[in-house]
Amino acid sequence: MRTLKFARPVLMATVMSFALLSGKAMAADPAMPYTPAAADWSGWYVGVHAGGAWGDIDFNATPYGGPFWSQSVSGFGGGVLGGYNWQADRFVFGAEVDATWFGVDSTLNLAGVGFPGVNVTAEYDALYTARGRLGIAYDRWMPYVSAGIGLLQMSASANAAPAFKTDHIGFVGGVGLEMLAFGDRATVRVEWLHGEFSYETAGPFADPDPSLDIIRAALTYRFGSRM
Repeated sequence: MRTLKFARPVLMATVMSFALLSGKAMAADPAMPYTPAAADWSGWYVGVHAGGAWGDIDFNATPYGGPFWSQSVSGFGGGVLGGYNWQADRFVFGAEVDATWFGVDSTLNLAGVGFPGVNVTAEYDALYTARGRLGIAYDRWMPYVSAGIGLLQMSASANAAPAFKTDHIGFVGGVGLEMLAFGDRATVRVEWLHGEFSYETAGPFADPDPSLDIIRAALTYRFGSRM
């Protein structure tokens, strides 16, 4: 069973990035007075998002007399999100949930692993995440990191056989940059998310072990925000 081998370096990279941002925010010139963040990021929000997505799947069919192979998938995804922010001085703490539906797939012939008559189609169907966010407000701009759990739903089939579907739990984390817009009624953001998910038994064909990356843009509407 493959562990979430990329979760630790991804988490370390996001923490280090945030530490650098935090150091810049706190290292003020002693001769200059400290000015708190002017914009208010607190409150509830909902929004939509869309972007590109890609991933790799390790398939293990050896328990069923087949081969082991890796397959890459790519495409697009979009969906909805919602959450809440709470601000303390420059620091913004948040919780967010989102749902993404994909058009992310590929078809691979297994001639390279000794099965030339087999074509495997793999597809990511949907991703649902619940993540915490931590950002530093620079007035109307906020860089942030996020981390949490995700549920990835995928399907795969060989030749004309019916597809089998599997659900995978795993770690999802990333970084982003968000900006207040439209008189503070909304925000726009760009973000990168990476997910490493659980190995699942899905015989009698092959057991998948997927990973996922997303780069996307989002537009949110803020409730109770200032004009």
